[in-house]
Amino acid sequence: MLQLLDPDEYDIAAIQEPYLNHNHNSCASHNWFTLYPKEHYAIPQNTRSIMLINKRILTNKWSQINLTSSDVTAIQMQTPSGPVILINMYNDARNSEGV
Repeated sequence: MLQLLDPDEYDIAAIQEPYLNHNHNSCASHNWFTLYPKEHYAIPQNTRSIMLINKRILTNKWSQINLTSSDVTAIQMQTPSGPVILINMYNDARNSEGV
């Protein structure tokens, strides 16, 4: 899927149940910033949510929101209309409750 993610067409990708290699990293290309949940660095095998941000978007226009769940990745973006929060939250098929 990551090979089909064209950085000329997409700015943000929210991915759930990402493939992580033996070093617990995604395989996104150099065109993307990969954002992992804060908990990824403590327990990487529990990561079930990541976001990719196109490197064409200036880093002073967005910031990661650190939450304490391996199931949630979030950012705040500055837009001409004001700040917008984007959340990628994984919910498994066994329940409908957020973490």
